[in-house]
Amino acid sequence: MKGKSPNDMTNILFVLKDRSQGNGYRRNIPVINSSWSVNITDNTKDAVDFVRGNDIDVIVCDEEVSDNKGLDVISSCSHEKPGVLSFLRKSGGPSKEESIALSEKKIFVLPHNLEEEGICSHISRRILMKSLSGNPNLLSVIRKMKKMPTIPQLYHQITRELRKEDGSIEFVAGLISKEPSMATRILKAVN
Repeated sequence: MKGKSPNDMTNILFVLKDRSQGNGYRRNIPVINSSWSVNITDNTKDAVDFVRGNDIDVIVCDEEVSDNKGLDVISSCSHEKPGVLSFLRKSGGPSKEESIALSEKKIFVLPHNLEEEGICSHISRRILMKSLSGNPNLLSVIRKMKKMPTIPQLYHQITRELRKEDGSIEFVAGLISKEPSMATRILKAVN
């Protein structure tokens, strides 16, 4: 990710409880995103050895693998390659405490039942966010902003409702209340 050219592959390591499940990932994910390379293992030693010997960008690990807990596998791999994007596949959603602990460790949760397209979507968003968060120009612009811009979709919903002959002011008020920056601007205009 950092320092990669667009032609470079993004290397993803899946550490799965059932290694055979990875056959579909290995076959289908590169079809969805041709710049991704998929590797599969089912144990901690192979995962750490792979990370140690390869340029790895993303680790996706089941909550439990054959010989360890997923968090321990991610921790071992992250120790070898700090900055690798880490995902923990969980059957159920994390508790509030778990979410806080995972976010502090910069580990993202993936629902266990996601198909390949969903997995690709989640990983792509995090890769994009990571690349944007390292952009000093973007961070500089964000720091200089005095107010948050209004969400364009919200603006279009409001104008669409106001154009209707039977438009509802209650509906518009509900939309405005969802966006604090817009509510603030409207109050300033009214005053």
